[in-house]
Amino acid sequence: MSGKYKILRADDEDFLIERIKLASFHQNPMVSSEWKKYLEIKSLDDLSANRLNNLANPQSGLTYGFYGRTTDEKVPLSYKIYRDEPTYQKILQIEEPDVGNPPKQFEANNQLVSGNFLRQVYFAFKLLENMKTEPHAILEFGGGYGLLAYIWKKLFVKSKITIVDLPECLMLQYQFLRKALPEIEIGHLSNDNGEEVNLENNSSEEYADITLVECNAINSLSVTPNVVLALASFQEMTIDVVDNYVRWTEQHIDKDGYLFIYSCHGLDPLGYQSPADVKLDDKWKVVSCEQSTLVDNNYHHLQLIYQRAENAAIGEGSESRIKMLRNYYQALMEKDTSRMKEYQSLILSEKTDEKS
Repeated sequence: MSGKYKILRADDEDFLIERIKLASFHQNPMVSSEWKKYLEIKSLDDLSANRLNNLANPQSGLTYGFYGRTTDEKVPLSYKIYRDEPTYQKILQIEEPDVGNPPKQFEANNQLVSGNFLRQVYFAFKLLENMKTEPHAILEFGGGYGLLAYIWKKLFVKSKITIVDLPECLMLQYQFLRKALPEIEIGHLSNDNGEEVNLENNSSEEYADITLVECNAINSLSVTPNVVLALASFQEMTIDVVDNYVRWTEQHIDKDGYLFIYSCHGLDPLGYQSPADVKLDDKWKVVSCEQSTLVDNNYHHLQLIYQRAENAAIGEGSESRIKMLRNYYQALMEKDTSRMKEYQSLILSEKTDEKS
């Protein structure tokens, strides 16, 4: 089967199921052992209409990977901290769709929302408060069931969004986005022969509003995002997979684009065991480094927002940066706020190499 970009129609579920079968047959090396355990799709029966109709509900059986912490008994700390911020308020004006039967147990901005919706609002807010430009081309490595992509399209109607994920996940995203955003076009990219596909100059069809890309097609994908997101996804991947995604990002991202990595200690035994260890080249500047306040202050996730910079400041070299980030993350794990502030200041300064 050759590389192919197509616009998905309402009757293309069979095509997506065939893609899942093909990936299963070839034992896709992009799938980590930990993610396989989380996904809990043991047969195609798990992709039944009933399951898909409840894809946003933890009771559906597709639990941890997509919906962890959607059933919190209390409002996430992030909402309490940022709810009065204008940008946060703007995002909260978006109505969470009922598609997938999400458990809406929190009242926010005069609507009931799920914990997962507040999670995605937090991610959107943290990125936007650190950006100097508007997102117009967004790429996600791992897209959950598509809720953040939905938020981006609501905020920036003309933006183009690309989600790189496993075929099983792309199926769920297609189901959710087709129902939540019926007015948009959804594309799909598979590439079994390694041919390059330039979505921005696609001669056969218009580049869709949202394009779903099979993970093993990433090295054939030609698109120039100004935002790349890896939110709670690198932690579930092997080192080789993460390195490949990072190299692709460095080759394709806009010259002053943003990379947002949100991660904890490695969940896959073959993955990076610290979020500080992800190897980037020297052409990045750290614009935000902080502990996640998504759920509570005990949440051991590191949030890093980088901006691409051809002339990065002296001292922003990868080895020096990794050392400082390791120190910060160790202080985070030990709940040493004084050291966290010290290392955070050094990381965000232009002279990390002189003080490391």
